[in-house]
Amino acid sequence: MVTRAEIILAAKDTTQAAFAAVSRNFESLSTKATSVGAGMAGIGAAIGGALALVNAKGLIDVLDGLDEMSEKTGVSVEKLSELRYAGETSGTSLEALSSGFSKLSKLMGEAAGGGKEAQSVFQALGVEFKNTDGTLRKQEDVLGDVADKFAGYEDGAGKAALAHKAFGKSGADMLGLLNLGKKGIEDLRLEAQQLGAIYAGDLANDAATFNDNLKKLELASQAASIS
Repeated sequence: MVTRAEIILAAKDTTQAAFAAVSRNFESLSTKATSVGAGMAGIGAAIGGALALVNAKGLIDVLDGLDEMSEKTGVSVEKLSELRYAGETSGTSLEALSSGFSKLSKLMGEAAGGGKEAQSVFQALGVEFKNTDGTLRKQEDVLGDVADKFAGYEDGAGKAALAHKAFGKSGADMLGLLNLGKKGIEDLRLEAQQLGAIYAGDLANDAATFNDNLKKLELASQAASIS
């Protein structure tokens, strides 16, 4: 039988390994983040000073969220960074965007598979989810067309209900972004590119690994504290 002392010793070993992994990953993130920051130097000292105040863990969590969202939707972290910028500046959080965009992607798959309920949502919107050759359209392109439709609707219960059907529980929170219309979203995506507010996939993946190791460190530390 494994004794409590052995558990504590094993936990301490795990803690050290996890801490080393976190440290290595944080160094990698810091190096890449510094590189990104250097590329933005031309924007101005005011923005640079503001960026210096951003909480590092908060940024890591954002990157982790983008990595997870990319895995769920198949859309690149770079493109999702653009949509995240458009969403955040229009009142749609990354959490709402991730949930809503994932729901839209799932809905497209169900519609392509012959799901009548899913197909009825796109019919109600007047938006095509397939290309002329029968393949699925890019999710971000479908989102743009859907946004155009919502931008033309009057606010009310009907609009909110349709948003719920298309984007699930995040439908209401998606309206800030949707009300911009396709052109408004594209303008903000371009602005994100110009400001350098785009994150690379490998940086987001490093952030996800960092958080995973941090969780391991937390769990190992809890085990080691058993008395």
